[in-house]
Amino acid sequence: MSRRRTLLLLVGLAAFLGHLRAGEGRFLWYDDSRFVVANQQIDHLGNPLRFFTDLSTTASAEHPTDNIYRPLRTLTFALIHAAFGKRPKPFHIVSILLHAACAMLLMLLLLQAGVVEWAAAAGAGLFALHPATVETTAWICSLGDLLCGVFVLLAMLLYARDHGWAALAALALALFSKEHAVVVPGLWLAWDFFFRRDRLRRGLRSAALWRGAVAGLLLVVAFLFWRAHVGAAMRQVPEPLGGSHLAAVRTMLAGLGWYAATILFPFGPTFDARVPVQESFLAAPVLAGLLVLVLLCAGLRFGTRRSRLGCAWFLMALVPVSNVIVPLKVPTADRFLYLPLMGISFAAVEGVVRLPVRVARTAVPALLVLLGALTIVRIGDWRDDASLIAAGKRVRPRSTMLLWAEASLANSRALDALEAGDAAMGVAYGTQAEGLYLKYLKNAPLDERTQALVELGDLDFELGRWSLAHEAASGRYRKAYRAAMNNYNQAWENMRHGLGRVIDRELRHVGERLVRLSIALATPANPNVGKTIKVGLEALHLLETRYGVDPTLDRARLRLCDSIVVRTSHPAAARKGFDAVLAMLAEVDRARGGWTTYLRAQAVFYRAILPEPGLDKYGLAKAAGLYRQAARENPAGANGYLLQAAQAAALLWERFHIQRWREEAERTLAYLESRRLTENQQLKLKDLRRKVARE
Repeated sequence: MSRRRTLLLLVGLAAFLGHLRAGEGRFLWYDDSRFVVANQQIDHLGNPLRFFTDLSTTASAEHPTDNIYRPLRTLTFALIHAAFGKRPKPFHIVSILLHAACAMLLMLLLLQAGVVEWAAAAGAGLFALHPATVETTAWICSLGDLLCGVFVLLAMLLYARDHGWAALAALALALFSKEHAVVVPGLWLAWDFFFRRDRLRRGLRSAALWRGAVAGLLLVVAFLFWRAHVGAAMRQVPEPLGGSHLAAVRTMLAGLGWYAATILFPFGPTFDARVPVQESFLAAPVLAGLLVLVLLCAGLRFGTRRSRLGCAWFLMALVPVSNVIVPLKVPTADRFLYLPLMGISFAAVEGVVRLPVRVARTAVPALLVLLGALTIVRIGDWRDDASLIAAGKRVRPRSTMLLWAEASLANSRALDALEAGDAAMGVAYGTQAEGLYLKYLKNAPLDERTQALVELGDLDFELGRWSLAHEAASGRYRKAYRAAMNNYNQAWENMRHGLGRVIDRELRHVGERLVRLSIALATPANPNVGKTIKVGLEALHLLETRYGVDPTLDRARLRLCDSIVVRTSHPAAARKGFDAVLAMLAEVDRARGGWTTYLRAQAVFYRAILPEPGLDKYGLAKAAGLYRQAARENPAGANGYLLQAAQAAALLWERFHIQRWREEAERTLAYLESRRLTENQQLKLKDLRRKVARE
């Protein structure tokens, strides 16, 4: 095996082994759920072309996107899932292999630029083992950066070897991996300027120039038009950093200084290290960034061909993430350095080849070993959610995003514990999550609170549902349901006013939960029962008008709750309400052929015991029969229904002294004594026993 091939394999092996620890990582809250775990579109391959034509395949239906279009990444996710299932390790291994491929392609490109073999291996090794690449390899969602890196380097290598059409094909694949590849035609021009200036001298008469940079530019324009056609927006936020382009320029100058420091001093965690908005050009971070820019420009003017190409590569690769042309959600991130770091390798080899041989033989391997050790340590920050949050808090202790992440993590732990039957742990994690959510909601901008309100509402809803099933007598479920109602209502109001992402499926989810909670909380014990019912009816109207949901049954439930609440204070209105409920239930039965027996029993029973004009003997008898029928139709709720049937029979005996109903009540109560009842049901049974025993 030749020396070149040996060095090439060693570079690939170093990249693979240096990042192998990332294979132990799990799926992370940091978008892995949105794009992989909960994205049902990657659960089957189907027609692979749909990933390129349908933006909804990019992310889960609950958290869709309108500004991220990475079809080749999504297709790769689907292929990995089809081959290995939805486990994190195969996704991580593919990412590590892609990074190793990038390192090997970079070495080939350095060789193509005339770098000696050992220096090319050192330059590629610097890229392969630098800790700034950890976010890209250890975060599954950054697989698009890796694919883009592979195809960008392949496009550069093919262009340098005069395979123009193949280079264009590689560019197309890079663009469909991540839009940052738009800089490739500029890199091709830089390559020609520094290594093949004769092409540029011939200008548009050069066929090679037409096949390369001009055709590449046209391909980029066509890609941007196609991206807009499928509905993907370029900007991620409505306005630049700091509210103006001038503030964005100041901030990104500070970001340039941060990038330089990250490359030169790669110690400690860097996750969520966001450069703050800069208010003045005289601020120290801005001046430091300006100094870095001056040094890069000096390198462009006075360096060797390779170092000049490296400086041009670094600056051009940062343009798409500069926040000056296209506003992004974050100012700086390690993953934004993946392509620029390749350019740094070109500049670094110039320093390597100028070292004395004895120094180079010691210093270069020692530097690579140090970088590899730092990389392995930093990968530990990406092992799981807790590790990543802890790393981020060391960088930004007051980060609201990390506060939300902590709340979401405690939320998922609470729900997992409740599902596993560990009540104490579930309630403890739930209480912790509630505190973190409330702290986040106090500090987060108004338009960023909506999703957290929905998550907090879901947590309270599940805690309430669990308490209702296990601790109904404690009343905890009422408190949890009221909290859920409040949070859902705030989220719903935010979405109605366009605050936060307005997602149809999520809006429908909140509306359905509001209706369900309104029904559960519409009781005389609720001091805000009128407002509760109003919220439920408004949510029903939304579901009917926006989603075509038939609201008749739920409207009947809410009207029934309202009539039960006001039956003593406004008996005439309650009577009309009960009659309307019975009419609506009859309509539901005709339309769906469904069972509404229990609701009809409730309406008939409470109508029969209105204070004016007094107890309705025939209504009570009908209600008792309906309750028994409901018990036969729904065995899960039979105990409660039979207790209510016994209550109707006991009232008939107590008020009208009909012996038949006394016997009916006694038989029902005797049967229920053999059943497993809740504490509340046992108390009610004893009370009915006393009433039936009276002569």
